[in-house]
Amino acid sequence: SASVVAQDYRTGLALLRAAAPLHVAPIRLGSSRSVGVDETVLVVAAGETEQLVILSRVAAKRSYSTGWEYWIDEAILTIPGVLVWDGAALVSMRGELLGIGHLMAFARVAGAIAPLNIYVPIDLVQPVLAELIAHGHRSAPQRPWLGVVLADVAGSVMVLRVMPGSPAEHSGLLPGDFILAIA
Repeated sequence: SASVVAQDYRTGLALLRAAAPLHVAPIRLGSSRSVGVDETVLVVAAGETEQLVILSRVAAKRSYSTGWEYWIDEAILTIPGVLVWDGAALVSMRGELLGIGHLMAFARVAGAIAPLNIYVPIDLVQPVLAELIAHGHRSAPQRPWLGVVLADVAGSVMVLRVMPGSPAEHSGLLPGDFILAIA
């Protein structure tokens, strides 16, 4: 059980405060720049009923975007994919935190479709960590946003979801609308 004490929409991360003391030592923060493609790493994850430490491999380091206005300049993609990915720790073989689990996706690897995990690089977190702890948010302006989840439907952009209180909601966009032009 925990409460959210900070959110950063640029990295997609939140800081949590445990409701009770955890009695654990913090992990050392590494640098996501230090890990290369094909390097062996550890995925440390916990679900409701399981705790896992899995040997994994960095499949790629590349930009990543989603249909809900989210972009990571150099996400870390690992294989094999782990089902309990959300918040999982990506750890170097030296025991340093390299990234934080963000998504599970599927990609073509060696001719077959395989699950992989996408990690937010720890290098994105380190510059803003003190601000998040002190203020609950970054002092820098947030990225502009519309507040929609979009999908490509036959070459057109369709609105799947509109976030409550968003600029898209205020402008009257509704799920099912097609965006035909931007002015």
